[in-house]
Amino acid sequence: MLVQLHKVTLNRLLYIIFLCVTFFANSQTQNEKLKKVLDQFMVTENPREGINNLLLYKDIAKQTSDSLQGHYYLNLGIAYGQVNHSDSSFLYLKKAEKIAKKSKSDFLLAMVYNTRGLVYMGKAEYEASLDAYQKVMKLTEGKNDLQLNDVLSKTYGNVGGVYYQLGQIDKALETTKKSLVLSETIQDTTDIALNHLRLAMVYNDLNELDYGIKHLNKARSFFKDLNNQTMLVYAESNLGKIFLKQRKLNSAFTHYKLAHEYAKVMGGQEEYITTLLAMANVKLEQNNASQAQ
Repeated sequence: MLVQLHKVTLNRLLYIIFLCVTFFANSQTQNEKLKKVLDQFMVTENPREGINNLLLYKDIAKQTSDSLQGHYYLNLGIAYGQVNHSDSSFLYLKKAEKIAKKSKSDFLLAMVYNTRGLVYMGKAEYEASLDAYQKVMKLTEGKNDLQLNDVLSKTYGNVGGVYYQLGQIDKALETTKKSLVLSETIQDTTDIALNHLRLAMVYNDLNELDYGIKHLNKARSFFKDLNNQTMLVYAESNLGKIFLKQRKLNSAFTHYKLAHEYAKVMGGQEEYITTLLAMANVKLEQNNASQAQ
């Protein structure tokens, strides 16, 4: 579930501030063209479509500013990571890294390392993932910079995810708490919601179910405000799991049903089937409980 969470959120990673620099008239036009396609990429749901659109501007990108070129290659690295083409992702991330070092952009460099960590995480290469995240933390910790703190907050959350996958639950809890504190400090509501969801998963594994419910309720409140149907499916499903674990069958069914309704709205076939099966399972449990009485 947590790996799926990170995959879902991969295309939400970027917070880019573009530099508006005046050059010759033709150069300025090329910058504007590339900036427009990068802006479009940010709202493109289909990563393959995003890749195709970006590649159309490959020659134009070479004629633009270092900042735009760097973010262009970074976005290609992200998009290829989303479709599990890790070799292509690493190729473009390397190009972005070279530009980040040349232009001395700590923000771009941190984003490159963070994205590389996510791609390694998707490949279940957790040591390589942690190594990439360590580079982000070395670059960003202790800096009074909003952009760097934004990347650092996301990185802490991702590190917590790696520790979760490795079964190092105490470390997962500690690091995710750090991410939550930082995301609250910079008032990033999406990250705040995701961190509550991550913490709920950790507390569920620790069998501290009341804490899990508390964080899931906070997560679902944020996701409702953000109108994020996908994350609401996960939040409601996890509430269903916890209440089922507590043998509170009516509550479990209610939350699975809500998750199912959100899945219908978002059109996710896998989530639609999974939540439907979960509802059927709870109904079976309720019937068995009634017969036992």
